[in-house]
Amino acid sequence: MCAKAHHNRSHHSSNSTATETMHAHPFVVAYVDQLKGKRYERGTLDKRLYAVRCLFSWIELQGGSVELQDLTAADLERYQAHTRKRDISSVTADSLIADARKFFQFLEGAGLIFLNPMERTVINWTPRRIKHVPTEADMRKLLAAVDTTTPNGTRDRALLEVMYATGARLGEILRMSIFDPDVELGTVRVFGKGKKERMLPLGKHAVLWLGQYLKTVRPKLQGDRVEVTGLWLGKTGDPLKHSRVDQIVKAAVDAAGLDRAISSHAIRRACATHMLRGGAHPVQIQMLLGHANLNSLSQYLQVTISDLHAMHAASRPGK
Repeated sequence: MCAKAHHNRSHHSSNSTATETMHAHPFVVAYVDQLKGKRYERGTLDKRLYAVRCLFSWIELQGGSVELQDLTAADLERYQAHTRKRDISSVTADSLIADARKFFQFLEGAGLIFLNPMERTVINWTPRRIKHVPTEADMRKLLAAVDTTTPNGTRDRALLEVMYATGARLGEILRMSIFDPDVELGTVRVFGKGKKERMLPLGKHAVLWLGQYLKTVRPKLQGDRVEVTGLWLGKTGDPLKHSRVDQIVKAAVDAAGLDRAISSHAIRRACATHMLRGGAHPVQIQMLLGHANLNSLSQYLQVTISDLHAMHAASRPGK
């Protein structure tokens, strides 16, 4: 919930009213149409609308006497302060303000408001903790730990190799069909956010195991169900789900005896970070990962810069 919960009837009634008001508001209807027109994924839509719902809830807390188009910069400064005081993380609060600012940017651009009251809003982003990135040695151990003497093991090794080689999001991996990989060319097609298509290189290990999976394992999993076109299938012949991939990754981590847990997204970070260390240009990594801009690469760049600092301290050049 957007306002701090009090677990009473009036609170739930107010929150429900704010939600109903928001969805019926012509500005929000136009905003949703614009987001859908850009083919944003459901998760992105929900995140953007959650921020708008929080704004409407705050307006309700003010007595609902202020119209959306009449909000001033001072009003939005109070809203920003209110959001910062909520029982949520500072990163979440920053994100809510950033998404509210995008909403007002749309309203101004669409001519629905005359001036954007958040035009000068400054977000002092809270530094994010650098997330764990598996080392190249970790990834070698993880991949080698998969028991490839079984059909499922061959599939799991192929899956993990493709994840590490491409750095694709798990959702992109799970959406792959049998028509997307080209083993001969060593590439695979993925559809990212907004259904944007990109071609990714596989690398020799991913090509090897993917080719083996397609030739010897997937046909048996599919059986006579010709309508099933998903690339990654479970033992029943149905496409793998997010939770099953999590289990596959965890089993490989346990088999490898690694101390720290590694998630599917950590494998994505490992791909990007190891390529940066290997000399790949940040723009190339941006294209590989399907990020809209270089700002999204800050997590990977911070890790690499930290590595450089560590090497500098160890070697102490110039001494």
